[in-house]
Amino acid sequence: HVPFKEHMELLLDKLHNYLVVYLWGEKTGRGAEEITLVGRAFLPLMEFRYQRKTSRWEMFDIAEGHKVAILQLRLDVATTPSEPLHLKVAEVERSTVTLQWGTPDSDHGSEIVGYRICLLSAEGIWEPVCELTSTPSTSFAIADLKGYTAYVASVQAVNDVGAGDLSQVSFHTARCEPGPPSKPWAEDLHDGRLEVCWRPPEGNGGYPVERYRVVMRKTLLENHACQSWTSRRPKPEPQWIEIGMVKANMKERSEPSMYSAKIGPLERVPCEYRFQIFA
Repeated sequence: HVPFKEHMELLLDKLHNYLVVYLWGEKTGRGAEEITLVGRAFLPLMEFRYQRKTSRWEMFDIAEGHKVAILQLRLDVATTPSEPLHLKVAEVERSTVTLQWGTPDSDHGSEIVGYRICLLSAEGIWEPVCELTSTPSTSFAIADLKGYTAYVASVQAVNDVGAGDLSQVSFHTARCEPGPPSKPWAEDLHDGRLEVCWRPPEGNGGYPVERYRVVMRKTLLENHACQSWTSRRPKPEPQWIEIGMVKANMKERSEPSMYSAKIGPLERVPCEYRFQIFA
């Protein structure tokens, strides 16, 4: 029995499956020294049941394979944690989602200090939402999301070594109001009437758009009077007024549509017309 009361540390870029321990012997005689390889043992670094306690391994002769010694030591292997368990979406709103998960099976030798939360970008890159939570709590609310949009989130446990394996979950934020239609434009100015056109919004918020509301603001240009008032009366402040509703095409997602509304009669003197379209 030969005790070696030495503490040894190895820093590795990657945790390997085994640590190979070699036993060398020194033979002296007739004034000469000879160093001989006695045997070796393979210590499993991935089997965490052997860690943080004293264990025994047999050492074998490399050439003939017979047992030459018993190695007894304590392994304290520390690497990044395993993945969080049972990641799920606990609550979904229009702009916020709450994630919940279970603690990893193993902290891999170093206490978990928090979690790293990421979202997958359109370019396929994990972008951090929170580099490290302030506590090891197993829930997190992601805010400032877009309504009725698909996302993929990941959670990693973090210890003193770094961020571990990730768990990921896909989700859709809750339905919301539709996006804005395209910027309107004017066509076919004739017979004192104007045709205002627009295209549907890129996103309907999860519900089919049923109709579009058209509003208009008419502004008198300088040194002119519109028919609705005379020069003796003060010029009114421009107001947005509702023109009417335009029914939507129920198939517009599969059959892109262009909408229009005829406005008129127009003023006979110069006026500026502005239009807004609401889905």
